[in-house]
Amino acid sequence: MRTVETVVLLVAVATVVAAFARRLRVPAPSLLVLAGLAAGLLPGAPQVHVPPAVVSLVVLPPLLYAASEELPWRDVRAV
Repeated sequence: MRTVETVVLLVAVATVVAAFARRLRVPAPSLLVLAGLAAGLLPGAPQVHVPPAVVSLVVLPPLLYAASEELPWRDVRAV
């Protein structure tokens, strides 16, 4: 598989795991870590190299925005 296909597959798996975590009432980050460990330990799994510029310009801003949407105003005022 090519790198782009691998990344798209991993994003799809992460989405399914996060939705499954909601049904189980388990914190999604916990299941995502376990799924990431399982995916990383699969024999024959291709190595994916993502340049740091892609992470800082494409991946990080949406994650920070999503986290800011869930942050209560009380916590913001406390800081």
